[in-house]
Amino acid sequence: MEFWIVISKLIIFLYIVFSYVYSSVTNLPWIVFTLLLYFCTNVAIYIFKKDAVKKVFILASIVMIVVSHEQIHPLLLLFLPLNLYEFTSYYIQRRWMILFIMLLPVMFAQENIRMTYSLIAVFDFVVYTMAKLYTERLCKFEVDNDMMRKDMQRLTKNLNENKAYIRQSEYTFKLEERNRLSQEIHDKIGHSMTSALIQMEAAKRLMDTDKEKAAELLQNAISFFLIAIYKFGRNNDARNFI
Repeated sequence: MEFWIVISKLIIFLYIVFSYVYSSVTNLPWIVFTLLLYFCTNVAIYIFKKDAVKKVFILASIVMIVVSHEQIHPLLLLFLPLNLYEFTSYYIQRRWMILFIMLLPVMFAQENIRMTYSLIAVFDFVVYTMAKLYTERLCKFEVDNDMMRKDMQRLTKNLNENKAYIRQSEYTFKLEERNRLSQEIHDKIGHSMTSALIQMEAAKRLMDTDKEKAAELLQNAISFFLIAIYKFGRNNDARNFI
């Protein structure tokens, strides 16, 4: 915003300088001194960052313009609108009130510069207002971008945490399933092996007295072993799949 204000002041400054160059004035040294003093004062406004210091220099520039308009040359009043806008914008938010204050000095201006003063006041008002609106919109975009960036970081963090939780849940599920299958293998195969051993022990005792019954018991033991081997292979495939 300050860039456009400086450009506006520079345009008015050059306009007044060329007006003096192509006109005959008797107190040219005082005019040059006033122009230099105005230039230095307004440069100081943008050098300092504190609003209190800025207000002091703006007020000093306004006083200097009013005095020089009365004592040196009426055309110097054309510097006044922008300084009035800068000063009143600190205290007044309604733009039409600021424009009204900027146009008030036209009543005290000489007849030959009233139209020029009014045009410059309106021009300065439009430039300053557009620059201020642009700056406010830019600040709003920056705030929105910061909020979006923070939201994006938060969502990314939540997504990473959710992925970690999902991986942990999958690992826990696989571990529990492996434990369940291991317990199932232990129970089923252990039961089959125990039954087979009992059948073999019984067949051993009947080997001398009842060979037919012993052969039947051995066949049962073999069947239990086959069942155990089949269950072990199937459960092992399930564990490998997990």
